[in-house]
Amino acid sequence: MNDPDNWLTAALCGGDPDKWFLEGVRPQSAKQLAVRAAKTACRRCPVKLRCASEILRIESGQPAEMRAGVFAAMTPEERAAVDPVVQARKRVAA
Repeated sequence: MNDPDNWLTAALCGGDPDKWFLEGVRPQSAKQLAVRAAKTACRRCPVKLRCASEILRIESGQPAEMRAGVFAAMTPEERAAVDPVVQARKRVAA
C-alpha cells in the first residue's frame, strides 16, 4: 500500500466494493446474512478507516435512502446517522 491514492488495492473487498451493494438481495433474511458477512470482512480490513473517511466525504449530506452498499462496516442508515450534515438538517426540521 505504498500509493496513498490506491488504497483500495489493500481492501479486503479486493478493490471491488460493488460486492457489498446488497439492496437487491431477497429475501430479507438472506440480505441480513449478506450484510453481516460484509460487516465482518470490513471490520478486519486494513483500510477500514480510509474507506470510512472516503465514503462519508463522498456521501456527505445525502439521506440514507440516497446511499447504498456496505462500506467500512456501515450500512447506508448507519452512515447517515453519523453524517453531521444529515443530523444538522434533522435538528433544524424538528
